[in-house]
Amino acid sequence: MCKHLTICKGENETMSRDLTEEEVGIPDINFAYGVNAYVVPPRVQSARRGFFESSISKLDLIATEDSAVIELARKQKEAGLGVICDGTLRWGNNPIAFFAGFDGVHELVAPPGPYFSGDLLSAKSVALDGPIGGSSHPVITDFRILNTQANPGVVAKQVLFAPSLMLAELMLGAPRKKHVYQYPSSDAMADALAEAYRTILDELYTVGCRYVQFDDSSWNDLADQERYEGLGIEQEDAQALCALYASTNKRALEKIPHDMAICWRIVREDYHTTARYEKSYAEVAPYFFDQENVCAFSVPQRDASDDLSWLSQIPRGARLVLELASTRDEECIDERRVSALVENAARYVERDLIGIALGFESNIVDEGKPHACHCHSQEELDDTPDKLETAQWHKISELAEAARKL
Repeated sequence: MCKHLTICKGENETMSRDLTEEEVGIPDINFAYGVNAYVVPPRVQSARRGFFESSISKLDLIATEDSAVIELARKQKEAGLGVICDGTLRWGNNPIAFFAGFDGVHELVAPPGPYFSGDLLSAKSVALDGPIGGSSHPVITDFRILNTQANPGVVAKQVLFAPSLMLAELMLGAPRKKHVYQYPSSDAMADALAEAYRTILDELYTVGCRYVQFDDSSWNDLADQERYEGLGIEQEDAQALCALYASTNKRALEKIPHDMAICWRIVREDYHTTARYEKSYAEVAPYFFDQENVCAFSVPQRDASDDLSWLSQIPRGARLVLELASTRDEECIDERRVSALVENAARYVERDLIGIALGFESNIVDEGKPHACHCHSQEELDDTPDKLETAQWHKISELAEAARKL
């Protein structure tokens, strides 16, 4: 059974769900904060460069990030967003760095697994050097800083990379032989990983977190036969991986507090915001929608003419958030196209449970070096951070207006 919540749809209109708004603390998950990346300010870029060049300390880098997160939270609230997050200011949207924060896991230079392939500035992966554990993960301290900016009507959201994504890197990444000796089977490793995530969720709850978003791009190479065969994976093995990913995600959410809300975000892009998959998720939808404690699913969807029948797999009562145009798209948001997309999705999900979101693209920093996304040149990212940020907030304003009209 899905965990439910009350969602405010307007100033005087609410939709009643199983949990009250006060219990969950989420005023609205309609738009904008369904995703997590914001433009990284120049001072954070500079601090990361300094840290990786050993000219500043880790503490100096953290202090710069803390200040930038507080300023970002202020701007999110000024824009009228009911949910704030720390964007990509902490991890650079890099799951490898996040995974390395677990006990028994270390980062290493190695050819990355299939989920992080593409235009990488450096080859990174993770391997195990002991049992996987989730105690005292750095994200707990990160959330403490963000949560100082929450207030009545504004909730702090913590974004985590999905357990299935970490499992994919450990099982399919190049260093996989380095950790086989730690566990007798992939199932045993998945059990330990799920338990580690439960530890992180428990600790986040203890420091006040009530809303967690999981970013998950682990399904892109399993959703299409041509893709997984290109990785040397047989159909039977692909189905086994789907089942293992799904069970690991599900176990990670076992026994979570009743008033902790979970949004599961399906991501088409790798962490360099390069689109990695464009087709339907119909083949894997039964797996990643197999969740009992998820309030909302955020899915990438741009074209109203697409076959959205796979959305019928969403658990009854869970909210659907359609992730629309990027903050960097130059065109204005076409309200007619948005309306058509929502109506198409409403064939499979109750209309009142559908919201819209923006797909954010940040000038992500990898080891202190900003890099180009698929829609911007390196020069634009280096030279026009103010322009990028202005465009970001303008697009948020456009989407807010479209959401109100819907």
